[in-house]
Amino acid sequence: MRKKTKKRKIFLSCGMLTFLMIVGIVSYGTYYFLTNKKVDSETKNNISYVRSPFGASFKIKDSNNLSFISSFSHFDAPGVKEGLNNLNKQEKESEIKNQGTQEIEEANNITLALDYFKTYFSSKNIFFMADTNIKLGNQSKVFHLGQDYSMLFKDNEKYSTTLSNQVNKFSNPYDKIIYSFDNDLSISNTNYSDIKSVIKDDYDSKTGFAINTYKTLPNSIYQNGQSWIDYSSKYYSNKENNNENIHSYVKELVSDHLPVGTDLTYLNSSNIESTIRVGGWNIENFSMPSHDLKKVNVSEGNASHVDVHAINVAKIISNAKYDLIGLLEINKNTSTNDLNNFLDYLNYLNVDDNGIKKKTYKAVLSDNTPSLSKNSAMIEQVLILYNSNVLELNNEKPTFFYNNNLTNDNAFIFTKQLRLNFFSKIYD
Repeated sequence: MRKKTKKRKIFLSCGMLTFLMIVGIVSYGTYYFLTNKKVDSETKNNISYVRSPFGASFKIKDSNNLSFISSFSHFDAPGVKEGLNNLNKQEKESEIKNQGTQEIEEANNITLALDYFKTYFSSKNIFFMADTNIKLGNQSKVFHLGQDYSMLFKDNEKYSTTLSNQVNKFSNPYDKIIYSFDNDLSISNTNYSDIKSVIKDDYDSKTGFAINTYKTLPNSIYQNGQSWIDYSSKYYSNKENNNENIHSYVKELVSDHLPVGTDLTYLNSSNIESTIRVGGWNIENFSMPSHDLKKVNVSEGNASHVDVHAINVAKIISNAKYDLIGLLEINKNTSTNDLNNFLDYLNYLNVDDNGIKKKTYKAVLSDNTPSLSKNSAMIEQVLILYNSNVLELNNEKPTFFYNNNLTNDNAFIFTKQLRLNFFSKIYD
C-alpha cells in the first residue's frame, strides 16, 4: 500500500483545456500524475474518429534540443457497423471492398490530425503508428498523404501484420507507420542485426521491421524460436493438435497483431550519428496485472491469462530494445497500481546480471479514448512506454486527443472519476 506524505492539487483552465497535476511522494519513489481532457474541435472537416488519435511530445536528451511527436490510434473496425453513432450517423458501405465509410474517412483525413499535432506541439517531426484496419490492396485508395508525409511500409502481403488462423501465416497489413521529419531526424538505414532473428521474413529491413511473434517462442516449441518468451501447452490443452495450441497461445496471450517499428537517426550533442528505436503494437484486449509479476512462472502452465499476457508483452518489448513504443487496446479504466505492476516488471527485465539498468522505462497512459461509438467495448486507452535514459516527456504542452467533431459534451466517455494520462515512476 502506498503511503502519501504530501498531496497538492493545481487547477488551470484555458478554453477546452483542463489541466490537473498531483504530485505524491511515496516510500519507494516519486510519482507524477497528470490528466488532460483536451479534445480538439477546431478543425473544419466534419469527420470524427471512433477512437481519437492520442499524441505526446518527447525530447531526445543527448541531442541539440531535438524533439518529436509520437501519436497513436486504433481506427474503426473494417466493414459496416449497425446502429447510429454518437453524432446520430449510420455508417454506410463504401465503394472499396470490405471497408466501411468510417475507417476510410479516418484514413482519408489523418493528415489533418497530424498537421494539428505538429501545430499544437510546435514541432516539424512526427511519428504516427496506427492499427488502421485498412485491408490489403486498399492503402493507396484511402491514404492521401501529399508531399509532407510518408508511409513507411508497402501495401503487399509481405507486410501483413495480423495473424491468420494458421501458425506463421498472416493476413492484412493493418499496422502502419506514417512520418514527417525535418532534416534533423530521419529513418535509419540499418539491417536491425540485433533483432534480425525475429523480424518477419521478407521485410525491407532498410526501412523498418515487424517482429514475428512466433519466432519469440522457445526453440523446442517453434523452429527457429529465439526463446524470448516462455510457453506451456496447458493454457490451451483443449485444442485438437499442437499447432492449434501454439496459434491460440500466440494470438490470445501475445497478440493477434505483430509489433512494428523503425530506428530513427539523429546527430547527438557531440555531432555523432545516433539512433533511437520507436514503434507501436496493438496488444489486443490487454489488462494490466493486479500484482507483482516477478514470481509468476509461465512455463508451469498455471498462471492466469492476464499475467501470462502481460509477461509476454513485457519480454518482447524488452528484447526488441524499443526506446519508445505505443501500445493499443489497453482495456479502459486502468488503475495506477496495476500499471505500476507492469512497469516494475518491465524495468526488472532491463537489469543485467551485474545489476546495471539497460533501460529505464516510464509511461504515458492516456485517458479513456473519447469515442464516436455508443458501444462501451470500443473504449480503450493508449499507453506510451519510453526509455527515460534517452527520452524525456516534453511538458511544455500537455498530451491530448485529436477529434474534430467530439467535445467533452458529446464524446462518449464512460467514467467520471479522475483519469490519469501521465504516469511515471522515478527509481532511486
